[in-house]
Amino acid sequence: MRTPVYIVDGCRSPIGKSHPEKGMFRSLRADELFVQVLQSLMDRLSLDPARVDDVYLGCVGQHLEQGKNLARLSWLLAGFPDTVPGMTLNRLCASSFSAVQVAADAIGCGRLHCVIAGGVEHMTHVPMTAALDYHPDLFRDARFLWNNMGLTAEFLAKERQISREEQDRFTQESNRRYFQALEAGFYKGEIVPIATPEGRQDRDQQPRLSSLEALAGLQPVFKEGGTVTAANSSGLGDGAAALVV
Repeated sequence: MRTPVYIVDGCRSPIGKSHPEKGMFRSLRADELFVQVLQSLMDRLSLDPARVDDVYLGCVGQHLEQGKNLARLSWLLAGFPDTVPGMTLNRLCASSFSAVQVAADAIGCGRLHCVIAGGVEHMTHVPMTAALDYHPDLFRDARFLWNNMGLTAEFLAKERQISREEQDRFTQESNRRYFQALEAGFYKGEIVPIATPEGRQDRDQQPRLSSLEALAGLQPVFKEGGTVTAANSSGLGDGAAALVV
């Protein structure tokens, strides 16, 4: 019989813009960012760290300051017991989801009882293309250069016949809903403030409202004659999140 699994609580940092001068986490390391989120979560639950059985952390760029099992290193950096292990997972964009899934499976089968699951990515310090060395045979029969997400979006827009106008309208509506939720206080219990050398950060940096006219005036950035712009594509960001499962 499977043990019931619950998400007890969770929180996240604000999402910062990935930019060496404008990014609000430019002076904070990835491990320092995750540690602050982790400590905020533990404090607000008054959770004894010794009760945690394991830490699962999703992270794509597992090199530089995000390398060598960031889950375990961040836990130790936070000053928590070294008796608690950690594991860092990489399933690219689904890494943090997989961390939660692995936690749920471990608890569901009765192997563990309390797990911290989360994710961190600091694209200002660890860009998507950092330390990459793909084998050339991977691209031998590829229809497009699939390691570039912008070109992936262009390929899918053409393959699925998604027009530039559809993408811009989706962008406008997505941002409108975000700011509506922000004004309604939806994120108050979710976002925890992060201390940086530049000051206290407690608000997402990236989304902004734009008119369809403004969006339509932007040039494509990945392909000449394409449809994907800096506004209707996914932004590059820095952030961290953690759950108690």
